[in-house]
Amino acid sequence: MRTRLAALAASFLLGGGALSPVHAQMAPLLVGYDESGLVVEEVTGIVGLDFVRGPGVTDLGGTRFDSGGFDEGNSIPAAFAAEDYWEFGLTVDPGFEVALDTLDIVVTRDGNGPDAAYVVTSLDGFEALLRRNVAIGTGPSRLLDVDVSGFEAVTGTVSFRIYGYDRNGANGRFQLLNDASIVAAEGEGAVAIYGEVFAVPEPAEWALSPTALVAVTGVVRARRAIPLPG
Repeated sequence: MRTRLAALAASFLLGGGALSPVHAQMAPLLVGYDESGLVVEEVTGIVGLDFVRGPGVTDLGGTRFDSGGFDEGNSIPAAFAAEDYWEFGLTVDPGFEVALDTLDIVVTRDGNGPDAAYVVTSLDGFEALLRRNVAIGTGPSRLLDVDVSGFEAVTGTVSFRIYGYDRNGANGRFQLLNDASIVAAEGEGAVAIYGEVFAVPEPAEWALSPTALVAVTGVVRARRAIPLPG
């Protein structure tokens, strides 16, 4: 029987700007990040992976995790070809597995930054668009509420990429932004990965479990019930 290790976490959005007035997460928090792109919270069985930049974008040196140099192309294929992405994720420790639920990502941009973004994952080779054509506003942050509930029994390392595109200027800024909607160690954060983590019994442990003993006992009884040739 799997052991549920993560405690239930909930978050809500304060009203104002372009953000939704209410946003509640019913799945437990697995990994939380602050606006510098660093892991500030993770549960047992999970190691969070800090944000890194793809080769197509540059570090603008701000206190937040930010980037410039996004391609001026206004299409998803252009952003993919230019490798204009941020990457983050988690590693599931041996003996555990994860059922993913939701990604919450709070970002903002300046007037020259990318107008739109999309999200992909390594779980399908970065092929399917988990969320596409998300409009990114200036000033008030925008919440990218990404459904990843289709990925269950996940093990090993999982990566997510956020691609930005359709920028308005060569040095346009795109950055993470702390918000009270994201649960993190300091009381707010910029990114959260929600889901559930389970302990998976080792084969040796399963062999000694009551379920396994019942199964073996049933086989023995069945064999004894077979009449011997007379």
